[in-house]
Amino acid sequence: MSVVDPNRTISLQRALLARSIRKSVLLLLICVVASNHAHAQSYYQPGKAMPAGGFIPNAETAERVAEAILVPVYGSKTVDEEKPFHAELSGDTWTVRGTFKRPWLTLRVGGVAIIQIDKTDGRIISVTHEK
Repeated sequence: MSVVDPNRTISLQRALLARSIRKSVLLLLICVVASNHAHAQSYYQPGKAMPAGGFIPNAETAERVAEAILVPVYGSKTVDEEKPFHAELSGDTWTVRGTFKRPWLTLRVGGVAIIQIDKTDGRIISVTHEK
């Protein structure tokens, strides 16, 4: 006659249940990741989400973006003193400069903010200020 240990049976059942739960969670995780990946690919199509002229298509847009970037860096007082801004396109890079407004100084002291912005994707390439 064989005697079955009830404690061993319970621990075996718990182990099987835990294994089953782990498999279910893993399967659910795989489904969620696959679903999100398929969903993201359906919306993103390289080259189609970008405007034809790039995100910064003209000088006015470049100047407005430059001002929005420069105010937190140098403060609105400094940025206002350097208006108007002038944008120049070279290749796919906009270079936006402030205006130096101290004509009464014979020796030029100080400078203006200069920011470079990628025309295609709007990436900020550099932010500097002359001295």
